Amino acid sequence: MRTRLFRTLTSRSALIVMNTVFTYLTLIILWGVVMELRRSQPNWHELDQIIEGMAVISVAFGVALESREDIMVILGLYPRFACPTEHRIDQVCKDYGIGFLLFGLFMEIPNVAVRLPEYILPTEGIEVPTLAISVFFTICVLLGSVLATWRLIKLPPLRETGDH
Repeated sequence: MRTRLFRTLTSRSALIVMNTVFTYLTLIILWGVVMELRRSQPNWHELDQIIEGMAVISVAFGVALESREDIMVILGLYPRFACPTEHRIDQVCKDYGIGFLLFGLFMEIPNVAVRLPEYILPTEGIEVPTLAISVFFTICVLLGSVLATWRLIKLPPLRETGDH
């Protein structure tokens, strides 16, 4: 029963659902940023919190995806259920997981720079360029999540490959 639960939670279908939720969350966050910027007086503190939240989520999701193969070993699913299709799923997770992790970090760097004291880094008036950088990396995460989901969908099913 435990094995079945772990296999379900780490399955390609579960990963597709998780990526879809992640994509939706990223869209909502981008929409929130756009709506805040449309105000006559944007709340820079709120925008900072939104981007910081997205960065943390991207890093965490990226680490989890990138570590799928190790998680499968820890849960006792590998080597028992290891097969070529599972390894292809692991590779997709590793490729996009590393991307989400890096984009999340790059999203956060400009945010942190704006919070540095003026004597370390003159930050007056750089809110818009730093936000633009963070939004660019958020869009990269959005595109990556769509592509990751698409790649997972396009993998051949287990029964067609002759795998377990």
